[in-house]
Amino acid sequence: MTKSLFNLYKFTSQSLAPLELGASSLSEKDLNNWRKYLINEVNGVQTEMVRFLLSHASREEKLCWMSSVQQQLIFVSDLLSNFLFRGRRNWEKSPYAFEIRSNYLYSISSVDELLVFAETQFFEYFDPNVKLTNFRLKVVVPELRVHLNALRSCLINGDISQGLIDCVIDGVSALINKNLSKNNDRYIRQLSARIQSDAVSGDESLIALLILMDFNQPEFFLYQVEHLDQRLFEVHGLHEQRELILQQRMVIKRIVPDQEFCLYPKQSSLVSDLDRYFSEREVALEALMELRRAAVKDKINADQAFRILMDMTVPQLALFFRVQMEVGLLIKDQISEVFNFVAQHFYTEKALFISSTNMLKLSTTIEFNTVLKVYDMLSKMTAWLDEQFAVSNYRR
Repeated sequence: MTKSLFNLYKFTSQSLAPLELGASSLSEKDLNNWRKYLINEVNGVQTEMVRFLLSHASREEKLCWMSSVQQQLIFVSDLLSNFLFRGRRNWEKSPYAFEIRSNYLYSISSVDELLVFAETQFFEYFDPNVKLTNFRLKVVVPELRVHLNALRSCLINGDISQGLIDCVIDGVSALINKNLSKNNDRYIRQLSARIQSDAVSGDESLIALLILMDFNQPEFFLYQVEHLDQRLFEVHGLHEQRELILQQRMVIKRIVPDQEFCLYPKQSSLVSDLDRYFSEREVALEALMELRRAAVKDKINADQAFRILMDMTVPQLALFFRVQMEVGLLIKDQISEVFNFVAQHFYTEKALFISSTNMLKLSTTIEFNTVLKVYDMLSKMTAWLDEQFAVSNYRR
């Protein structure tokens, strides 16, 4: 904070506070000194502004300094507006109430003139994204609400879908209801003027305009994503989906955003968000296509390989071979080798390629339903031997 700006803030917050003015015995001289002191400090701020912004400081330093000074001036202006309106009951009974009100207005005007000076004389360093003063907002907001109502009527009467209308109206309303900046004010007026022109005649042209003016509202981005996802859902072929994404990406790239306009300057641009969406969809589609290619290749390999289809589940198959090892039909010392062999040469209806590691785990973690199924199969095998060879008649 510059010396003059600090003096201006100190004078405003202490000497010009409503309680201070209401409780003191003012005189004509006091009121005149108010204006004289104010003029002196305002001139001081202006001099400091010229000195620094014409110095050899870097552009980044000047931008940061100017933005800081703007915010401090706006704070002082808002403080004065608060004293003028909300603190009125503390000074309106003073014999000099009219003069106090006049001096408050003069003080606010003087601070606003400093902001105008900064913008006109040092436009390259002026920060248009800093909020407007509350006093200025009292004029700007009603004007913008008129633009909003005209915009709403234009969209409703046009061939625009309700979801898109909601995005535009909600986005503009959110700006108006927040701490408006000069850029916000200019953006709303320009957007309203362009939409109400003959250039917008349907969803497609409106979306193109919103992309052009970087309408980077999260709800509008989600609207775009849902719309594009729905179109992809209606295309059944993966190659056709990739083609659609490529087409839409080219449509977006052909729209060159207007660098002067952006709904939310501190957020990523709509074009970059959409480009990221297209990239993610392409990666997901490529991964899905790779899985499909692998599945087709595996099916061909399965058809050509010397392997046996078992009418069992993988857990049942694992238990079946474990039983053989437990009773000594297969060497138990070579458990891993056995399950590797089974995984390579057997498959089930639901598992084209079996994991040997999974089989080994399933052979020791057994559900009772699996035990019942395998027991039933082994019982059927015993019954078949007995039926064919009367084994029960030759029990030892």
